[in-house]
Amino acid sequence: MFALKKICMYAALGVGVASLMSVASARELAAGTVINASNFDQLKNDTFEQHTIASMVPSRLEWLIKKHGLTIRLAHSKPIHMDPGYIKRTKEHAGEAKINPKTHEMENWSGSGAPFPYDDISAKDPLAGWKLIWDFYVEQVDGDYTHFPRFAYLLIDGNKGIERTQVWSWYRVKMVGLISEDHKPVQGDGSILNKTQISAVYPQDIRGLGTLTIRYMADKVDNTWAYLPAVRRVRRLSGGAWMDPIGGTDQLQDDINIWNARPNWYPHIKVLRKQWMLVTAHSKWSWNEKGGTDAQKYPEVDLQHKPYWNPKTGWEPRQVYVVEADAPDIHPYSKKIMYVDAKFPWIWQGEAYDKKGKFWKYMFWLAMEHTCRGNGTKVIWPAQGEVLDYQRMHGTVFVSNNNWTCNPKGLKPSDVSLGSLMAAGR
Repeated sequence: MFALKKICMYAALGVGVASLMSVASARELAAGTVINASNFDQLKNDTFEQHTIASMVPSRLEWLIKKHGLTIRLAHSKPIHMDPGYIKRTKEHAGEAKINPKTHEMENWSGSGAPFPYDDISAKDPLAGWKLIWDFYVEQVDGDYTHFPRFAYLLIDGNKGIERTQVWSWYRVKMVGLISEDHKPVQGDGSILNKTQISAVYPQDIRGLGTLTIRYMADKVDNTWAYLPAVRRVRRLSGGAWMDPIGGTDQLQDDINIWNARPNWYPHIKVLRKQWMLVTAHSKWSWNEKGGTDAQKYPEVDLQHKPYWNPKTGWEPRQVYVVEADAPDIHPYSKKIMYVDAKFPWIWQGEAYDKKGKFWKYMFWLAMEHTCRGNGTKVIWPAQGEVLDYQRMHGTVFVSNNNWTCNPKGLKPSDVSLGSLMAAGR
């Protein structure tokens, strides 16, 4: 019996010594360190900016590293600056907005600034998930008016590479929640949240195809119209258009910016936890139209290695809320998991699951800070966005360049209309 106790004591001592040796051998990694499938297990207990790599890489992201060639290059975190108008208007109306605990509808929002200041949100609050997603839904900090004359979708076969490129244009005019000093917070009578027009530019077989969506402040479905160039007619779409794919891509309308639906259309939203995570917070324009090769045209996409869609940029630590949203029964997804910034309305990454609960898609949104040329408003905008279908190994990558404008002088809410949708299709 005494011998058995000694064996157990030595075994415990051995485990303790091994743990101490593991801690002692952990080191602080340098910026520029590359993490990939070959070294993840060796580096996962090391730290970067005092956080272990393992603690900043959720299980699905680790799976992408180990199974699908994702490479992470560490970069030191840098502050992200909010526009003074956004900060001012949020503070002026702090504490006014509420979440109805029964309907999960947002109530009493003034239409000015973020309804729920981030400093006042706690992960322990049972309504925290709803507050974060409502903030994101009504107060994305990408500009009051945004115009992309040209952006590209790369449709990528995960085993072969780029199979097709589409070029589209984008207009969005916000009617509520405007932040620049040039604009009143609420345009019109306050009944419309925003108006969005998307139109195809290239290739010829889809040129002119487009949609106009009017989203309301009231709890009712969007009004969406499609322009069909083949018949030169506008058709009104069903109220479920917010769940439809965009032009044959892997991206649903609901996947724009990872989340693009009225929050209470989802029956349950909750915060799972708050943690540090490696994200792509200071990216670059990802489309060089003058490039000769695909690698030169799309420098922020890893086109040299399977699955030919992984982002190439620096990854830095940011604190996030991990938010789970159960989709309605009519939705293609059963749920989404999103990694929402803990300081301002932005979703860095997301996961989508099918009706059987199996992992389906991963989404990246690579951010960059920008100052609107029109009036100097500071905004955050996606330099690149990715919706990646791992069940059929097919991905859609959104790439942008500096033809994008925010708050351009002269653009008015009336400029986004059925007339502009038809004009873009001719």
